[in-house]
Amino acid sequence: MQVILDLDPFKNSPSYSASINETAQVVGYWKTPSGDTSAFLWSHNQGITDLGNFGGYSSEAKAINRQGLVVGYSKTETGYERAFVWSQDEGMQDIGTLGGLCSFAYGINNQEQVVGSATLSDSSAYCHAFFWSQDQGMMDLGTLGGDYSEAKAINNSSQVVGSGELKNQDWHAFIWTQGKGMHDLGTLGGSHSWATSINDKGFVVGAATVCATNWYSRGFFWSQDEGIQDLGTLGGSHSYAHSINNVGQVVGSSDTQDKSHHAFLWDNGTMIDLNSLIPVEAGWELRQALHITDSGQILGYGVYLGQICTFLLVL
Repeated sequence: MQVILDLDPFKNSPSYSASINETAQVVGYWKTPSGDTSAFLWSHNQGITDLGNFGGYSSEAKAINRQGLVVGYSKTETGYERAFVWSQDEGMQDIGTLGGLCSFAYGINNQEQVVGSATLSDSSAYCHAFFWSQDQGMMDLGTLGGDYSEAKAINNSSQVVGSGELKNQDWHAFIWTQGKGMHDLGTLGGSHSWATSINDKGFVVGAATVCATNWYSRGFFWSQDEGIQDLGTLGGSHSYAHSINNVGQVVGSSDTQDKSHHAFLWDNGTMIDLNSLIPVEAGWELRQALHITDSGQILGYGVYLGQICTFLLVL
């Protein structure tokens, strides 16, 4: 395993990485000297590309596909967020809303299909999950019976995952397909669940509460055949699964028995503390793993020499 110690592209300003693709292009946003945010694309060969904005004062990049297309959202001159697709050739493209003022893009697949959430009218704050493509435009995916939903990820079979509000205002994870619509994935015994990632086999991960009387959550793995499964913890009470690759490896974060927060890799039914895979003398405490690629590149956050830094591990 290789640890790249310094992936933070902005030495003197905080930056927040969100996603990585197979060619190790990283996207996220950084805090400008004025306190605003600016979306960026980083690669080892080309360094930093500032993705700009829609004339407002902030933008954030959330995901990148294999071709290097980036999605996220940016404020306009009027102060409302709009979902974007960014490409090297065409720059930042506004992909619209569901009739309202705001939209937010969170995921993109290799077919250039985008998912996120958007408001329904100028006078409403209700957001619904959306599916967008260049040919079809933006489509409302509906809800699980409540007023809100948001889509977080899409695989290369156009299956979408996210979470939606029920009539009783609980939130449940969902999977959406064009043939069957939105399907509730349930919980781990509590009232809430949230889906964060789906691979090309249709396996879903996220987090769910385990008891109706508190907010303790556990990372989960869901499949069509076996339903929702608890991934466990690293000895503590909480865990959260952020990403799954096509090999079936899952990464996320968990608290430990001593209440520390550590990044984990879940592989073949076992949760592994990523800190156990690196030498102590490396100087890192790996706290949160956000994304894992099919080739085993893991993007996340940790503490290095007393500072919060981005890490990239290669399995």
